[in-house]
Amino acid sequence: MSDLTIGQSAQLETWSEIRKDSWRRFSFHLTIGFIYLLLSLIVGAYLFESLSQLEFEIPTLVGFSFDTTKVLFFAQFARLYIAFIVLVALIFAFWVLVMLNGLPAVFSAILFRLPYVGSIWRIFALSEFCQSLYGSVVERKTYSDALEIAARDVSDRAFRVWSLRSSQRLASGEPIEHVLKSSPILDHPLPILVAMLPGVDTGEESIRLWHQAARECHTLLQSRVNRILRLLSIVFFVTSVFAACLPILLPILGVKQLFG
Repeated sequence: MSDLTIGQSAQLETWSEIRKDSWRRFSFHLTIGFIYLLLSLIVGAYLFESLSQLEFEIPTLVGFSFDTTKVLFFAQFARLYIAFIVLVALIFAFWVLVMLNGLPAVFSAILFRLPYVGSIWRIFALSEFCQSLYGSVVERKTYSDALEIAARDVSDRAFRVWSLRSSQRLASGEPIEHVLKSSPILDHPLPILVAMLPGVDTGEESIRLWHQAARECHTLLQSRVNRILRLLSIVFFVTSVFAACLPILLPILGVKQLFG
């Protein structure tokens, strides 16, 4: 029978909903951004390819008279756009595997180190981990059992592998603070837990520590998602508009003046 009170069960459910909502928003905006960027690159490649088929000339000033110069750069730009389309498509395919949790543990560890997106992935995994540990501590389970349960609860593969191995290390008598130091994620509030757990004497203090850690993780998750979504929205919008408008701007500005 579970030792969770109604309030504790409600708290766990609230945290789960926070993670689901944050992940839903983050994955939706990132997916839409990739789609917009791919479409803008496809449109740009088509326009450059169309312009390369034309006998396009621009007026140039030679001395005191005007002359015309044929533009030969459009075919090169079309090929460059195609290369970008392939690159963005590969990154998008990688992102789809991330959403489907289809990456091996080694790729998850690499994902942790990426700027911006990696910080979301780290705090998301850490939120799951702290919530799982909090629920296990409330139910008076040993840390060895708690980490074994976390290996099933956490969705990230790298964190699951570490949790299972750490459970075995704890079963052999290694202190919890030493095990936590080897975590693939050392973001806040894990270092605080490592520092404070050795001085915890009662189960109630452990419950309070893990509750505070889980709460701070979910607060950080919401804050990071909101901040990074604003940044990604601007980046995808500016990049997509520029990629789609460049084939229109180059003939207007004059390719020879731009590229010597």
